Amino acid sequence: MLSETFTQHVQYSKTCGLVYISDYQGSTTLLTDPQILTHPDVGQETDLFSEGNIEIGVKKFEEEHRCNRYCKWSGFHLMPFQIAKGSVEDSKDQASASDN
Repeated sequence: MLSETFTQHVQYSKTCGLVYISDYQGSTTLLTDPQILTHPDVGQETDLFSEGNIEIGVKKFEEEHRCNRYCKWSGFHLMPFQIAKGSVEDSKDQASASDN
């Protein structure tokens, strides 16, 4: 869902990389049961959101998030994340550049 990807980017950025909601349940008119992911530094080693808090998701957010048209809209002032050298996306970008 495009809007979910965008809201994750905003949440992650506004919390300085500490929290974002990875999943919602519900319908287009009512979203419920958010799955909140937090960085290990949040909660001082306590499990704030039970087993659903997959901390590795927060640690790898910048590496795995793919900005979409909402993230890139200039009115939101969201900065794109740097792609780590040697990552799968970095390899794809290098291959694409060499094709041109």
